[in-house]
Amino acid sequence: MFFIIRLAVIYLVIGAGILFAQLNNTPCQRPLVLDDGHSDIGPPIDFPRLGRDTDYAMRLGKQAVFWLPRFIDFVITGDMTVKNFIFATDCKPGTPLLAGAPPAAKK
Repeated sequence: MFFIIRLAVIYLVIGAGILFAQLNNTPCQRPLVLDDGHSDIGPPIDFPRLGRDTDYAMRLGKQAVFWLPRFIDFVITGDMTVKNFIFATDCKPGTPLLAGAPPAAKK
């Protein structure tokens, strides 16, 4: 039983780390890897709001929980690279880039 709990905690920590990397490194306002670009969560993570707003915390938690199915969908069965998945460099079509996006992302 303790093994399953430890495995679940490790899974969530990995998901939180991937979500943190995605939201802090993306050049997009709506990264494609978060609910196919339909998520209303965008960069950066608002840490003060995280402690006060339970709805915001639940939406971030959902993104952290479902990292593995998204990884399988985009990387294993799709054509996205691991680097593009972790840094969320692919944007939802038709959405603008962030103001400080690097020139390489503005192709």
